[in-house]
Amino acid sequence: MSIQNILKVSFAALLVVTISGCSKEDVESAKNSVENVADSVAETTGEAMDAAGDMASDAAEATNEVMADAADAAGEMADDAMEAAEGAADAAGEMADDAMEAAEGAADAAGEMADDAAEDASAMMGEG
Repeated sequence: MSIQNILKVSFAALLVVTISGCSKEDVESAKNSVENVADSVAETTGEAMDAAGDMASDAAEATNEVMADAADAAGEMADDAMEAAEGAADAAGEMADDAMEAAEGAADAAGEMADDAAEDASAMMGEG
């Protein structure tokens, strides 16, 4: 029930009591009752408004905390991705170095084998 409806009913009751020819004490009692109802409604409305304000404030604070946590998590993920990329680049560099060393070793071995073959061929030609 809205505040306006409560006040309308209360004032209507006061008007009925007044018009029906009640004593001054009855009218005063009814008036005090209406004032008490109005005060109670105003107090309850104030408390409800305070509670709604608190809820809105809490919601805003929770939203800010979630946004801050999301930003922190995104930063950590970016840092982790950068570290992984650096690690992959280092590993690729090491693999390239290893491949180059292996190719150099194979070239040296092939050169030695060619030299040995030339020496063998030369030796065979000199004997024959």
